[in-house]
Amino acid sequence: MFDREGLEKRIERMSDLPDDWDGCGTSPLSVSVAKIGKRLLQYIPAEAVQSVKVFVGINTPGSLFVEIIQESRVIEMTVVPGGNIFWDEWICGTECGSGQFVLSRRKMAEILDG
Repeated sequence: MFDREGLEKRIERMSDLPDDWDGCGTSPLSVSVAKIGKRLLQYIPAEAVQSVKVFVGINTPGSLFVEIIQESRVIEMTVVPGGNIFWDEWICGTECGSGQFVLSRRKMAEILDG
């Protein structure tokens, strides 16, 4: 189960970080990346909430990393400045899909449904 509201707040905090917050030159999330990330979480269907684990973090430079785990299936997404989302799908440690898209409810459903 994942805490959608808690993850949305975490994304907001990541956009409030100062420049070079980690001492390695990493930028905070831009407002647009944070907004897309929060919307991405909203597109995870309610029926999946009980069966998934979701983690969020910052990738360099200022992009959002989202990992969705469903049993032996892992979907890794990176929201980059400019709004594109890159994704990879892994099942039992074997990569079985990847791509790039602009966020839409339909595309999220396709990826999550496998």
